[in-house]
Amino acid sequence: MSYRMSALLLTFLVWGCSTTPSRVTSDVEQYLHDDLFPNHLSAQIETSEDVFALSEEMKLFISEHVMRQRSPVAQLKTLSRGIFEHSDIGIMYQNDANTVAAETFANGTANCLSLTIMTYALADHAGFGVDFQQVNVPEFWIRRQGSSILNRHINLKLYQKGRDLDTLFRKQAYTIDFNQVSGTSYFSNNLISKPRVLSLFYNNKGVDYLLVNDFDTAYAYLKKGIMTDPLLSDSYTNLGVLYRKVGQDEWAEKIYQKALTMSPGDNTTLENLSTLYRATGRESEAEQIDRVLMAERRANPYYHFLLGEQALEQLDLAKAESHFTQAIKLHSRNHEFYFAMARTMFLMGNNKASQRYMNLALRYSESESDELRYQYKLNSYSQLDKRP
Repeated sequence: MSYRMSALLLTFLVWGCSTTPSRVTSDVEQYLHDDLFPNHLSAQIETSEDVFALSEEMKLFISEHVMRQRSPVAQLKTLSRGIFEHSDIGIMYQNDANTVAAETFANGTANCLSLTIMTYALADHAGFGVDFQQVNVPEFWIRRQGSSILNRHINLKLYQKGRDLDTLFRKQAYTIDFNQVSGTSYFSNNLISKPRVLSLFYNNKGVDYLLVNDFDTAYAYLKKGIMTDPLLSDSYTNLGVLYRKVGQDEWAEKIYQKALTMSPGDNTTLENLSTLYRATGRESEAEQIDRVLMAERRANPYYHFLLGEQALEQLDLAKAESHFTQAIKLHSRNHEFYFAMARTMFLMGNNKASQRYMNLALRYSESESDELRYQYKLNSYSQLDKRP
């Protein structure tokens, strides 16, 4: 493997299980070690009410923009369109925007989870039905503060409530989605529950604090996520990463194995387990996992994209170009791949090639925020070309 990842899960995932609540609670407690994080109880953890609460501005938006429409269909259309239109809310994508509904509305930035939380709060207040959905995309990573984070994906559907007509109305639903992974409309999805979404929020907040080495607060959030939904395997994997960071490799290994019993063959958990094996001198076990992972990932464009991003951070431009080229070869319509190649070409001093790839990024962009970002870059390149 060319690069080692201490992979985190900024995750939106669901797994079914028939374990009883009492057994789950008893089982979970053996993986929690409060004594390692003596200050975790001082963390201010948002309640469910905090996460989904509406601000007065949100209520005003519903009353003035949505409820004034004459029909429920028009109201639903106004809400779904208003989420992204600058004349109303104008939400822009930001991958680290792990915020509660009111903050998301006020800030105008969201990732797919915070967008889902905010939209649910608005739709529920307006009286619409909501279905939360996990989208089964391939492994897709983002880079934050030198760490590789697996970014799973959720969205939601809004529909008109109608008692026995709910099934019919669901077929006419509006999907709210940033569609950050190109082509998500082609992937299958599964319904998930509101408690699962809340657990995902706590998991993501735990990752935020883990990345800045605030381990007590990270533990508080990850623990809250696990207690909210003990069947979310990704929270266990992230807790294992935290245990490793505080020097508890034995506990990390145990919790990775727990996560694998819940989600057998999960690549990110296996990635972390391989890293642990190598750090503790078990090279053969690590290599066995690596061979399996590499066989699966060779055909995954997002994996090559990750390796390219890592190479770019290290200014290994030739390796970055190679991986981005392979990513584009495997998926030729992803705007992020072209943007990454444009950055690489710019650092190589090839402004014309950089502009060509930026044009392709603009061509395949899927949101207004991406279009604005790429257009700004193109204008910058045009100015560079005009220099004497």
